[in-house]
Amino acid sequence: MLFLVDYENIGNMGMKGCHYLNEADRVIIFYSDARRHMERRYLEDIANVGCIFEICKLYKSGKNALDFYITSKLGELFGGGFDGTEYEEMTGEIQKLIEEKKKTPKVIYLNCLHSFGRDNGLAIYNRMKACGEL
Repeated sequence: MLFLVDYENIGNMGMKGCHYLNEADRVIIFYSDARRHMERRYLEDIANVGCIFEICKLYKSGKNALDFYITSKLGELFGGGFDGTEYEEMTGEIQKLIEEKKKTPKVIYLNCLHSFGRDNGLAIYNRMKACGEL
């Protein structure tokens, strides 16, 4: 099972029950400077289970910024909007474009065109839109 944890909002209380995880689980914790200290016992429980464990620190803060990170990760994990396409190798650049310049769909559209050219920029923008990133 996949667990995406918005640690900024739930804190240590939301980590209760992590000892029930198993090796087949995947835990991704998203946090920011607003809340960055987790009780050691929860980290130890997760590590002892041997599940896949990732930590993502918010690069740039703002209103709902952590939600955008989680949404982007979900798109990466399940959307597969760029997997198997000519844009697959550009996924890192595309994610940075969304994270750093998330203003309005119009701004993202213009940044796509500027960064990747008219044809590729339009195709990338349409894929982001189809994946629910915008």
